Amino acid sequence: MKKIYSLVATVIVAVGFNAQISVFAADFDNMQGSGGNDGIWTGSSVSLLQATTLPGFEFTNVYAADQCIRVGTETQPGSVTTPELSSLSGDAILSFKAGAWAGNGEKFKMNIAIIGGGSLNISTINLAQGVFFGYTVQITGGTPNSKIVFSSQSAKNRFFLDDIEVYKAGLGVNNTNTKKTAFVKNTLVENTISFAVTSDVKVVNMNGQIVKTASVSAKNPLDVAVLPKGQYVVTGMLNGRPVSQKIVKR
Repeated sequence: MKKIYSLVATVIVAVGFNAQISVFAADFDNMQGSGGNDGIWTGSSVSLLQATTLPGFEFTNVYAADQCIRVGTETQPGSVTTPELSSLSGDAILSFKAGAWAGNGEKFKMNIAIIGGGSLNISTINLAQGVFFGYTVQITGGTPNSKIVFSSQSAKNRFFLDDIEVYKAGLGVNNTNTKKTAFVKNTLVENTISFAVTSDVKVVNMNGQIVKTASVSAKNPLDVAVLPKGQYVVTGMLNGRPVSQKIVKR
């Protein structure tokens, strides 16, 4: 079982649905290196991965870590390309965990792209250093030939990657502000955040720091009066899946 030291659903596209259809999944549980899930975010990984290690994947400067993989080196960028998403047709959701190397002078940006058909709603992610965060990205117009590419932008831009999954939502992709999948009721906040569901939630600032945790419900709003003004992400669970909503504290 993986040791997850921090898994915060910093969701780029929030989704709500009652069922999901898996298109592709890779958990890298057979990787036996060091780093990532063991809480080690620096040091050496000596097991360079080849294409034959995980059939269908394409690797450039990628190493086995602890039940995950490490991308890039001190002197070279790295990239991971998934196999073709042969069951994909149309829109879907891509989810994964990633965290940046914890060395001095390290860059924290990760590029993400789709090739072979389709588009993503985001192309660059700012990673947190020395901790795993969960991310969710929308795929539009995917095809059976589509592949996902994760890459670093330069040398000293190393990151760990884990739990890649592509799935189609049974009810489609929805904004969590819609009535059917409401999560946070008020996205412009004065002193309290109101919810439409019962959930354990976290409030995360734009630096990826958890600044508030609580158990909430429709009758139990969250007091955030002490938080500074600015943008935050509220994360929780909806229909058994992680969801998130950006809010603005005024």
